[in-house]
Amino acid sequence: MARVQVVHSVEIDPDDNGYHLCFQDCRYIYDDGEMQEGKRFIWRDPGGNLLPQRGQARIPAIAMMRQLQGLAIREGWANPGERNPYAHVTNRITELCKRSDPACEVSFLSSRLDGYFRFEAVSPMPKVQLIEPGWDFSVLDFAMRSDEELWQVLENLSSARIRRPVS
Repeated sequence: MARVQVVHSVEIDPDDNGYHLCFQDCRYIYDDGEMQEGKRFIWRDPGGNLLPQRGQARIPAIAMMRQLQGLAIREGWANPGERNPYAHVTNRITELCKRSDPACEVSFLSSRLDGYFRFEAVSPMPKVQLIEPGWDFSVLDFAMRSDEELWQVLENLSSARIRRPVS
């Protein structure tokens, strides 16, 4: 058996009925004294009681899982000891845009959706909007893309005004 110590937790009420789906950062402390760390999804009832359901949590939609992961990323505990996915993505996008146009100014904006971001790219001389900030992008989706895939996205979003440099 293990005793579970919750270190961090985020939750949503997807059906607005008082039942919350939680994403938790936990320590699992076993009877023999061994401790392991990990994440879990678990439901909480309207009275605040956790519903372990034999270690399984029904997750109605992947979007809910991503929303909870986005909240954990925003709070800074999703990837301890690993690179921050948001910082990693924004640095890569800025680097690629500046390879195309060294004077390019890239700004990152908040999204209405947790775990998503918006960005715009502007060339200052003459002032040309290269990428409009009207789209919401998933941090996790962009974090998993290769540079080649990101180049394709940037070229498409900018109508080819941002291009890979020819070597």
